[in-house]
Amino acid sequence: MVCIKKNERLQQLEKEIRTQVEIIMASVGINYNPNSFDALSIVVNIVAQGKTGDFAAKQIIKTLFDNYTLKDWIIPFIKVAEAIQSPILTTNYDTSLSKLFHLSPRITDGASNKAQEGFPFETYFAPSPINHPWDSFAIWHIHGLYYYVNSIRIGQADYDNLQREIQARLKKTTNPLKDNHWDNNNSWLSIVFRKNLFIFGLGLEKDEEVLWWLLKERAKYGLKGWYVCRETENVVGQKARNLRDVGLEIIKVDNIDLHENVWKNLWDKLGI
Repeated sequence: MVCIKKNERLQQLEKEIRTQVEIIMASVGINYNPNSFDALSIVVNIVAQGKTGDFAAKQIIKTLFDNYTLKDWIIPFIKVAEAIQSPILTTNYDTSLSKLFHLSPRITDGASNKAQEGFPFETYFAPSPINHPWDSFAIWHIHGLYYYVNSIRIGQADYDNLQREIQARLKKTTNPLKDNHWDNNNSWLSIVFRKNLFIFGLGLEKDEEVLWWLLKERAKYGLKGWYVCRETENVVGQKARNLRDVGLEIIKVDNIDLHENVWKNLWDKLGI
């Protein structure tokens, strides 16, 4: 196994982000512990402690992610996804992936620009316009985008609103898997219901209520999926049962960092 060392530029960027986080936390009276918080979790902590409202927290997220840059280990993953024309669904708010590969923000045909500010279901990042979200390489942000401040999902009310929005869209079809006239065939929801999913880098903990609900809806149509985790991750008991119930097979990869050589490990395990 090859371990990728962080280069000096990445180390400097991480230092700059930590410095910003430290300043923000100090301004609201929370001590910064670099072993416990990252740039995003500190915002959740600030909200939880009642130091600021959700909207102010979202403004902090926007500030943090304006110049955020990804680490090098993500590059092979993006190259593989592009080569096989696979869409990417991310819960991240930042657009670092897209910036890294010079992908342009786009909105699918017929979608309202104004509507994207609250629910950017039809906003994607790709090298060129696409026709079908489920069979084209593009990056979609299911929990919102940092520059659409009102779209960011961080509190329970935000997630409740997201679930209601998805429910309203699903009510417009009797079969999202086969309905060629569903008006959400131009949104990231069509990917969820028309593609088999690889889920990795996402813990899928029990508090991810909207994602679990959406996976249950998806499982009604017999779609496949894989939950990818480290060999050392103890996925047993109720979580393992929940994953099986929504049609997700657990695949473990032997990596220090899940993203290093993850695709080679997956291909080996699946016999591809």
